[in-house]
Amino acid sequence: MSGYDNLIEELEEKVNQAREYVYVEFYILAMDDATEPFFQALEPAVQRGVIVRVLFDAWGHVSFRIFMP
Repeated sequence: MSGYDNLIEELEEKVNQAREYVYVEFYILAMDDATEPFFQALEPAVQRGVIVRVLFDAWGHVSFRIFMP
């Protein structure tokens, strides 16, 4: 992945292109204006049959609103 400024856009693009699986790992997982497009891309991926797995650190998210379906 390139610089942080484009990271979420790149992740969203990769999810949109995925055909078999999406595996992502986060230390801090938070739903906010910046990350929402990425999270919104996951649902259509699942609907097209893509396996989606999200791993996040149980301690790293303590002070953030986490994304959990």
